[in-house]
Amino acid sequence: MTSPSTRPPTGSRGLMIDGLGQREIRRLIRRVVLVFVVALLVGTTGAIALWLVDGAKHSLVGGVFLALTLACFAASVACWTTIFPVTGGDRDIFGSDAALAKTVRRAVLSSTAPTVPPSAQPAVALTPDQRRLAARFAAIQSVAMPFQVAQGLLALLGALFLGASNLLGQDSEFRTFQIVMIAVGGIVLVAVSLFALRNWRRITRYRDAHSAELGDFPATTPTRRPKN
Repeated sequence: MTSPSTRPPTGSRGLMIDGLGQREIRRLIRRVVLVFVVALLVGTTGAIALWLVDGAKHSLVGGVFLALTLACFAASVACWTTIFPVTGGDRDIFGSDAALAKTVRRAVLSSTAPTVPPSAQPAVALTPDQRRLAARFAAIQSVAMPFQVAQGLLALLGALFLGASNLLGQDSEFRTFQIVMIAVGGIVLVAVSLFALRNWRRITRYRDAHSAELGDFPATTPTRRPKN
């Protein structure tokens, strides 16, 4: 039986994460952008049509905000469906060992300055097997994390656009509440973006510093899930 610490992790469709080269990653990004653009065009066209038919009842600005909401939500779903096939690699690495997953994640996220050699990093002490797993985890997350973060941020941005569309035609008391909520949402959006960027830089730093350990796993060939 293959143990979580030795089996080469695969995505839920059997695709090695290292098989996602720069060309494939750019293709995934283009897919998300295309979904956003198409949804925005459809929503904007509908908003303009309603405004032309009955401008007294339908605000063009509000319709554009709703189109942006639709585009953000559609792109958020696209991010999830795009990266989901490869995020299963985390489960393949750790199996059901929650303690191992916690230890490896803490070690990867403790990566500091790139000028400090790996042996001198103030990281969690790992065994050789755990270091290989940590390198694989960092390789997976360096690709998956931007899509995962974009998924959440796009959903939040869509909610902000929806709130902005609801501002039109509301009474002054409710408008004040809506404005406060939109401002808070904007602050959260910026804070989450900065926090995610810091973690992503640490993950890629760990991946690059421990790239030699990735050689213990098959790197570029799509493969079937190993049989027990």
